[in-house]
Amino acid sequence: GFAGKIRASVRGRACTMQCHSVGDEVVVVLQRRPGAEGPPVDRLTARQVEVMRLVAEGLTNRAIALRLGLRPCTVRTHIEQSLSRLGAKSRAEAVVRALASDQL
Repeated sequence: GFAGKIRASVRGRACTMQCHSVGDEVVVVLQRRPGAEGPPVDRLTARQVEVMRLVAEGLTNRAIALRLGLRPCTVRTHIEQSLSRLGAKSRAEAVVRALASDQL
């Protein structure tokens, strides 16, 4: 699936992706990514991993909230905390960094 294609890109293997929203941004992040992995990342909590997996699938905060039985503001908080722990500036960068650190 989509996360598998991102993993292949993170590991340097070529892949063809037809992407949208987060997926398009992930491709841009991967293209900008320097050779170094960047600063170390903190481990995500189990809930943050669960939320970030759904972000990697391209779901919106509202869709994630509905799927997990949470409020959208709670999902937003999990994502914001995940970005902070991963040292990421966007959802796409957070997905890439979580995959690169084998957290997704």
